[in-house]
Order: sequence, then C-alpha cells, then structure tokens
Amino acid sequence: MTLPQLFRQSGGHAVSYGKILHAGLVEGEIENPMLDIGKSWEDARMFRTTKKGSEGRTRNLTGNLFKWCVVGDMEGDDADQADGQTTVQAVDAMQRFGDRPLFIAAGFHRPHDPFLVNKKYTAMFPPGSLKLNRDPADATPLLRHSLGGGGNLDQFNKFTDEDRMDFLSHYYAGATQTDAQVGRLLDTMDRLQLWEKTVVIFVGDHGYHLGEHGWWTKFTLFELCCRAPFIVAAPGVKPGVCRSLVEFLDIYPTVADLCGLKIPDEVKGISLTPLLSDPSKSVHDCAITYNVRNANVTGYSLRTDRWHLIEWNEGREGTELYDYDNDAGEYHNLATDPAHAATVKELSELLHRERKKAGSLP
Repeated sequence: MTLPQLFRQSGGHAVSYGKILHAGLVEGEIENPMLDIGKSWEDARMFRTTKKGSEGRTRNLTGNLFKWCVVGDMEGDDADQADGQTTVQAVDAMQRFGDRPLFIAAGFHRPHDPFLVNKKYTAMFPPGSLKLNRDPADATPLLRHSLGGGGNLDQFNKFTDEDRMDFLSHYYAGATQTDAQVGRLLDTMDRLQLWEKTVVIFVGDHGYHLGEHGWWTKFTLFELCCRAPFIVAAPGVKPGVCRSLVEFLDIYPTVADLCGLKIPDEVKGISLTPLLSDPSKSVHDCAITYNVRNANVTGYSLRTDRWHLIEWNEGREGTELYDYDNDAGEYHNLATDPAHAATVKELSELLHRERKKAGSLP
C-alpha cells in the first residue's frame, strides 16, 4: 500500500503533480496508466514544457552523443516550464480542497538533466561566478566499478573548462528554479494559514557529482550520490538540525505517524518523530544504499557516523573505505591499508546483517 493510498483509505484526498511515481520518461511522455490514478491518487498529472518554453539557446556538451547532456537558456516564464505548471496545479489544489484532509505530492524535475532552465535563472550564474572542483593530486586511483559505465567517463574527460562551467551553472540554475517553485508553495501556505495543520516533507531523490572524481552525473555509491536533501516541517516541531543517519524508507512511517495513521506492518523504515522532538537523538546506526553495475555486479554502501564502506560483489570486485573524520570528500580509499583491516571486517559484517534484516534486498 502506497503512502497516498493509505491517506485515501483513511478518508483523505491525494493528488500528484509532476515527477512522483517514476512513470518511465519524465515531463508528460508517459500517460495515466503508470501514474496509479484511482488507487494511489484521485488525480495525477505530469506536464510538458510549452512551445515558448522550449525555445532558447541550447548546447549539447557531448556533440549530441548523449541527448541528456544539454544545457539551455529558455524563453518564457515559470509557467512555460513543466515544473512551473506543477506549482500552479499544487497551489490550486491547496486552495480548492480547503479544510479537507489532503495529501499533495509536487515533484519538480530540475535540476535533473536535460539542463534546460528559464533564462532568468541561468542569468544568476554568469561565467566566473562559480568555482570548478579540482580533485586532490594524491587521490587514490578509483576501482573499476566506482564510477558508472556507458562511455560517460570518456565524454567527461573531453570536457573543457567552458563545458564544465556551463554544466555547473545550469545545474545551479535548475536548483534555483525549483527553489522558486517551492517558495511559491510555502507562500501559499502562509496565505491560507496552513502551517498549524500541515506536515511538509522536502526531499531530493538522489545526490549528484559535479566534477568530483571527474564524474558529472549520478550512478555511484559515493556520498555525493547517496546523500540528498531531507527537510521536515510539522506542527509543534521546532527549527533545528539533526545529524542522525536516516533513510528515505523512513518517510512513509514518519508521515503516517505525524498524521495519526496506522502504519501497515509490511512498511520498512522507522518513524523519525523522536528526532523531530530531540534532534540530538539517533534512530539508525547505519544507512544502506545499493547500485547495480550490470547483471553480474552489485555494489552495497554502508554509512555510519564516521565510516563509509562500499563492497562490490561482497568485496570480490573490490572494497572501498572512507574516513569522514579526515576525508569527507572520499578521495583516499583505506580498504587495503592493514591498519584498517579490523574496521573493514567489522563494517562488512554489519552490512551483511543489515541486508539480511532488510530481507527484500538482493
């Protein structure tokens, strides 16, 4: 049972606008059947950029080899972009449903590729306004599976600094465009005085490399990909920062808990409500992410407060160990250092126990 389905069965309404359930391609190419309308949602829509919003300066950074790797300064205004239309629909739902129990999912695509962003946002990041990443000279050589395949690295190695800056500035512009859309939703909550009866969860679906380790996309198990934004606002919750490890599996039980809904027995994850009342607490000793390279290679990532262990095929295809007390950028792999053999063994055993506990992971 999905989270919006739980809301509907409990007497509430649930609507989805934009990229929520990953219905294949994004921005409207996949129609209603994959959006789970009638079961998870009463209404679910994805949107296409308008004709005007599709016009503007564009440049493919790989000579058109990869269609996704394109930047653009697009015409029109926010409503000419799919994300702007998501905002319009979400605001309308907030106004239309009034005091009835309501679950709204607003899924914004940017800063995801292709990096086609309204030109008023790209203008905020002129050439020279951002600093390009430079990996340290003493970085440990990467393992075979540390980065993704598909010829991506070959193309990234051909990037000039102009390409890198174009990529970086349009990524930031996309994030800024989404920030503006979120701001419009929060302004609507102010206007309708919804804060005292509304739970707000803001998350990103994954992290991203912006030149670190020579990589310009996702598909890794580095912290840059495994970690993502996670912000909770709810009635009675004071502002604060929590350093506890959490997982996206925790969203479902947390929202259900805050809204007084019975959490189905099969739901994984832990309610984070104890952290919302006391950010110094912790609910997880570790967090797990996994990534599949091909049919024969799977990598697992185990993150603790200090350590990050990555095993490819349970270590047979390589192991990585990073120390967050001294190497937050994950540039120095300690897995083969005899001084850290006991740490690798301890974390590996913990990873295997957690995988077994999860049950559904391969």
